[in-house]
Amino acid sequence: MMDNFLVFGVFLLVVVWIEAGSMGSDCGFNCVPKHPQQKYCDADFVIRGQVKNRNYTTKDGMPNMETGMGGDMPFNYYIVYTVAIEKVFKGPSYYEEGMEMYIKTEASNSMCGIGNLMNRKSYLLSGQKEEDTMMNINGCNWVTEFKKLTSAQKTGVKRQYGANCNSCEIEDCENRQCKASAKTRCVYNPAGSKSCHQQFSYCILKKNGVCKWDRKRDEMKECLRENTK
Repeated sequence: MMDNFLVFGVFLLVVVWIEAGSMGSDCGFNCVPKHPQQKYCDADFVIRGQVKNRNYTTKDGMPNMETGMGGDMPFNYYIVYTVAIEKVFKGPSYYEEGMEMYIKTEASNSMCGIGNLMNRKSYLLSGQKEEDTMMNINGCNWVTEFKKLTSAQKTGVKRQYGANCNSCEIEDCENRQCKASAKTRCVYNPAGSKSCHQQFSYCILKKNGVCKWDRKRDEMKECLRENTK
C-alpha cells in the first residue's frame, strides 16, 4: 500500500513539474495562480516589445557579451534582453515607442528565469522596476508572445485592466461556493475553468459601484464547452 502511495506521489510531482516547465520556467511551484488582470495591476511595467538581443552578465556586475557561459553554472549569471518598445500599456513616463530598454532575468530556469525569448519576436512583457534603465522579469510575471493574446486580453491590456486596478480587486478562491467579501471584489477560482476565465474575462466597476466579471460571452461559452468535452 505504501509503495503504491509513493509511486503515485512521484508521478504527481512529475506531472506538476512538466506543467510548470511548459511555461518556460521551472518556478511554477513558487507562483500563486493569478488572473492576467491581477498580474497587470501588480506589475511596474507592461509593454509589447520586440527582442533585439540577448547577453549574459555575471551577478557581480561584470558584463559578459558572449552568447554562452563557458564552464560556469547558470545561477552565476543573469540574462539581459535588449527590447525595442512597440507599445506601452503601463510603465514610467519616459517610456515611448521605438526606444530600447533592458530587461534582466535569472539565467537558470530553476530560479524562475525566462531564458527562451527569441530575437525578432514580439512579446507581452510585464515585470518589476529594478533601476531607471533596467527592468526585471521572472516566471511568475505575465510574459507571452503577443500574437497569442485573445481579443479580450488585448482589450484588457489596452484599456480594461488598467482602468480598474484602483477600483476593483480580484479575490482568489478554490471553492465554487465562494462569494466576494466586498462589493469591489471579483471572485476568481484558479482551479475552475482556469484558462477560460484568464482568456475571456476582466473585473470591472459597474455604475452601481459593484465590481463584476465582464466576459466575452460567445468566446467564453465556446471555451467552457470545449473544456467539458
